Amino acid sequence: MWNLETGLIVLIVWAMFLGYKVLYFHSFKEKSTYKEIGKIVLMVVLAIILYFAILETITFCRTGQLLNPKNIIFGQSTFLGSGFCMIKMNLWHPWILLVLIYAITLTITIKKLKFMGKQNDVKNFQKSSILFSLAILGLGIFSYYQGRSHDDVFFSVVYPAIIILGIFLDYLIENYRKYMKAEKVYKGFIILLITATLSNFATFTIYAIFNEKGCSDKLDKRTVFETNIISPALKTARILKNIFGKVDFVINFESYYYIATNQKDNKKFPAYVDIFSYEDCKKILDYMEENEITLCMQPDIFDAIKLKYEDELCELLNEKYKMVEMKRCGWIVFINRENFDKIDVLIKNEIVQEANYVWK
Repeated sequence: MWNLETGLIVLIVWAMFLGYKVLYFHSFKEKSTYKEIGKIVLMVVLAIILYFAILETITFCRTGQLLNPKNIIFGQSTFLGSGFCMIKMNLWHPWILLVLIYAITLTITIKKLKFMGKQNDVKNFQKSSILFSLAILGLGIFSYYQGRSHDDVFFSVVYPAIIILGIFLDYLIENYRKYMKAEKVYKGFIILLITATLSNFATFTIYAIFNEKGCSDKLDKRTVFETNIISPALKTARILKNIFGKVDFVINFESYYYIATNQKDNKKFPAYVDIFSYEDCKKILDYMEENEITLCMQPDIFDAIKLKYEDELCELLNEKYKMVEMKRCGWIVFINRENFDKIDVLIKNEIVQEANYVWK
């Protein structure tokens, strides 16, 4: 429910699975086929209505307001409209093998439908329907890689193909003798499948070795990232927590800092990753006005607030807060007036420095 892209794909896979079941046992010449398809369409519509009803209920119970349906797709429309965080796909890349696996799987499973002249039983349906659903799921989540064509994203969308290859391998072992006597087309498919699997592993290995942005390099970068960025910032967050008692965060990876400082995230404004508009920034100022808090803020959020709400920000700084800048991680920290006397301790220990910004 919280992730529209995933929820929509799951809904499509569910509907396609039910449709596949109908067409597996019934042909288009049967009236019952259209009746069953109509039931599926009705269930999908009811599922969407139920989704909106539950989402509106939760939103109203927690905020006292009804959710505008436009806001549900606000994030998606913003990213698609601006192209933010989207990367072009490489022409020569293992994604070609991934799509090939899904295409072959769909071809095999669709050929088993009754309108293709097949007489099917329940036993064969189980394996065929699983393969069909995995192929649809794989193509659905592959769209995420199409938009953000980064290698880290690619590794998160290949798992349906891995399961499919496992099922085909099991099927090959189970029917070894049958396949050895089958028509050449089946032998050709097995050879193609094995070749694609081996090529897949070989391509990933070569890609990781010779590409400076490859897999092994990314693991090293991740280690460096956690050691040089996250770890010092966590230490800083714990120091602030020990000094001020309660600290709020509107920064990237903020959930890590709440966990590290053993605090609950009870703030009444969106998380850093969910801030899209100036209205979201205004909610931060309102929260600071209503609650005298210690707040760590990402510099880009501060710049957005300063750009749009400079007068309100100046008023808060004149009446309730002082502002310092973290030396290690660059956070902007707002300290409430009850803790003004502790700022000198932070400066003496070279944890923070006084923020120096030019105001209008």
